[in-house]
Amino acid sequence: LVSAFRTLRHVFSSRGGPKNGWLLSGVAQEIDIATGKLLFEWDSMDHVGLDESCLPFKGGHKTKPYDYFHINTIADYDDEHFLIGARNTWCGYKVRKKDGQIAWRLNGKKSNFTMGAGTHMHWQHHARMLGAGIMTVFDNGAKPNEETRSRALILNVNTTTMHVSLRKAYAHPGNPPVLAAAMGSAQQLASGSMFVGWGTQTRFSEFAPDGRLVWTRVHREYFKEHPENFDLRPPGKVFMDEYAKFIAGKNEKLGSAGQLDSLRTYLAG
Repeated sequence: LVSAFRTLRHVFSSRGGPKNGWLLSGVAQEIDIATGKLLFEWDSMDHVGLDESCLPFKGGHKTKPYDYFHINTIADYDDEHFLIGARNTWCGYKVRKKDGQIAWRLNGKKSNFTMGAGTHMHWQHHARMLGAGIMTVFDNGAKPNEETRSRALILNVNTTTMHVSLRKAYAHPGNPPVLAAAMGSAQQLASGSMFVGWGTQTRFSEFAPDGRLVWTRVHREYFKEHPENFDLRPPGKVFMDEYAKFIAGKNEKLGSAGQLDSLRTYLAG
């Protein structure tokens, strides 16, 4: 399964843009790896109008096409359908494999579902079905900012009542809030824990089934460049020790991994 962007001509006069403008559509493909044969192709412009986009119009030029859809999910829903997701429509689409028609929309401006408390998503990534009626998704909440923290969600999707309810939400504790402007992932492990990649916040975490943060790791270069973004108190200390050891190996003045104040001063210097 492959996702791609296609640059297309479009008239944006009604939006105050160029008459002969450009946009990006979202393309989903299924390719036979052994033969290279294209088995399925779906283009958002054949099924999803610009009126579904939640992204304010800007650009529309060849050097900056309007990214109205921004595909970021393609996965099997069942034997007869794909699940396709788009960041900029805030929506997940159940798509028929035989003809590409949309069976339903979840979230977004034209949702076929009623969305319960805490289930609305904004600029989301990595939607997956975990079997009948359960979906996981990374809800960025930005950017532009619609929420104060990014969340990994487990949703109950009832296709009989066409209602979505919140089973579990995971947000990174501490301040400043972890809010990912792009990318991100949410994967439920066999143990029932939730593994979360925080996208542009360059960290990843594991949460216990009850929602407790078990551990977090941060890309060390981002940590060194932006120490003000990290709370050094527990559970922050879980990953702080690792970076204290790393820095201590380069600067003898830092001493042991427990000298977190020295580490903060060093990184801020």
